Amino acid sequence: MESVLQQSERLRAGMARLVDEDTEVFKEVMAAFGLPKETPGDQERRTAAIQAATNKATLVPLNLMRPTDEAIALAKIVAEKGNKNSASDAGVAALMLQTACSGAALNVRINLSSLKEEAFVQETAGQMKGIAQRVEAGVMETLVFVNKSLQG
Repeated sequence: MESVLQQSERLRAGMARLVDEDTEVFKEVMAAFGLPKETPGDQERRTAAIQAATNKATLVPLNLMRPTDEAIALAKIVAEKGNKNSASDAGVAALMLQTACSGAALNVRINLSSLKEEAFVQETAGQMKGIAQRVEAGVMETLVFVNKSLQG
């Protein structure tokens, strides 16, 4: 369980950094929207800046989704092999990770809706869906162990 704790802390710290990074890239998107748009050249530069910033703003929440997948596996280990008194904590952790993944997916989706580069949109949407499906399955598997433990 010590290894699970260490891995969990590493993932938590990484996710916290990504939350901070998400705030910063959102500022970049807002700054791009604030660029001048008076002339056709201004409009072209503004559009390019918005697309670039939005692309970046899409990758940060996608990258936030990735460790939720890994962390769910740790919650499952705790639910299956850990102290029975920790089973409900493992279930809560799994549900919170699912919420974090779902929230990040919403941010990915909103950003993808404004991007014009279709190949990037399709690739990113596919990655997002794959991660979300794995997390969902991991939560269900974790809750099976939690429920078995709670039943005695």
